Amino acid sequence: MPSSLHNFISVSCDNWTLEESLSGKTFIPMGCNYYDPNVGSWPPKIWKKFNRKRTQHHFQMMEDLGINAIRVFVSWASFMPTKEKLSRRTLDKCSELLSMAKEAGIRVNLTGPDFWEGYPEWLSPKDFIGYRHFIDQKYFDAHSTFWELFAAYYAGEETIYGFDLVNEPFMPWSNERMTKLWNNWLEGKLGFAAHLKKRWGKFAPKSLSPGKVPVPHNVRQTGSQFLVDYQTFREEMALRWVKNSVEAIRQVDKNHLITVGLHQSSFPLEEIIPSRYTAFNPHVLEPVLDYIALHWYPFGNPFTVSSLPHDLPGNLERSLATLSANARYHNTGKPLIVEEFSYYGGGSPTFWGGILPYRSEMEQNDFSRRYIETTLGSCAGWLNWPLLDTPLSTDTSAYGGFYRADGKLKQWGKTFRKLRLQLKYRRWKRKAATTVIPLSRMTALTDAHACDTIYQRCLRVFKQGGVMHFDCGV
Repeated sequence: MPSSLHNFISVSCDNWTLEESLSGKTFIPMGCNYYDPNVGSWPPKIWKKFNRKRTQHHFQMMEDLGINAIRVFVSWASFMPTKEKLSRRTLDKCSELLSMAKEAGIRVNLTGPDFWEGYPEWLSPKDFIGYRHFIDQKYFDAHSTFWELFAAYYAGEETIYGFDLVNEPFMPWSNERMTKLWNNWLEGKLGFAAHLKKRWGKFAPKSLSPGKVPVPHNVRQTGSQFLVDYQTFREEMALRWVKNSVEAIRQVDKNHLITVGLHQSSFPLEEIIPSRYTAFNPHVLEPVLDYIALHWYPFGNPFTVSSLPHDLPGNLERSLATLSANARYHNTGKPLIVEEFSYYGGGSPTFWGGILPYRSEMEQNDFSRRYIETTLGSCAGWLNWPLLDTPLSTDTSAYGGFYRADGKLKQWGKTFRKLRLQLKYRRWKRKAATTVIPLSRMTALTDAHACDTIYQRCLRVFKQGGVMHFDCGV
């Protein structure tokens, strides 16, 4: 239970919304991810180039929009430059930012640590290729050590509303270490040889020798129990990783909420390549997290229906239907916060080789407004990606802000301010489903054709004004 002496943010008794633990006021996180876009580099050096005057000005801009929540990244290089010890100098900067936030009436989610500011000497960049760090024991231990030290330092800070353990994690697909762990898991869970041959049937690999069972090919094969078992193994590795850091925090801090920033590919229908399913399954992680955090963009990747610019003929509805489906899949019985979202307006982004065309600020506004309207009753908070446009960036940050790079308020900022006022302190119930869509693990993880059919059904439900629920039975 939260401390009786501080007004922390906690989960409401409805398990759907958040609230202040002392006052009982509903807390709907509405804001952005914050970094200083004026540091002259991408990604921005939040802590290495911390500028008090500019940061204070940015908080004034946020206060003008009525923002009540922001998400800020912490980094390995700045916060933990030496093994097993946090930098007091950087902690002082973080505390100063939290003080500014408190003065502006803004709660803060602290996320990470990440590598925006480089790698500390004791962590090698080569260890992070292909997400292999999520199964590396050194990183595994270091991450829990970081969170134990960091959470202990801020255990009594009520300005912090939550800790996000990591941004958009993926379990690796195939490497020597992963294959070894896979074989250990098989031995403990399923046994070997004859049993596996029978279980996997025609999908069984040629080698079923103990310790030498390969990982599946990175392609969907309809009905492959071999592939489903491997994805289950990846999910259990993800759960193990999350639990390790949650337990480290809870040793020293029982007040702050804990989540993980889930990539939209945590919804397996978003991907057609098995390795691009993150394996951080919200339904598996739900028991150890306080709320679910989803990141969803309308141009997720070239393989999804939502990858096309939203305003091409007919694609706006497909994008919003995909968003709605993803959000409903992430409804696990815990509050769901959209921790990252953005569309662009006022320029042409450079990512994907510059294929995305110019979009106006009004187009950005129209899609972003509908994004929130579409997920009302499915989500309990929304954080736009950037505060200000960041032209040096290589992603949607370039033109995705509430403000232009020169500080002029965009139409989306004006609309967000109105939405924030409309939703302030409002407590609403989760929308009840009007349509139940069966989505077995076998279908979701192996059958590309069936997944496409399900997507088409989601589109029909959305166009008819319905609300979907996924029956994720085995």
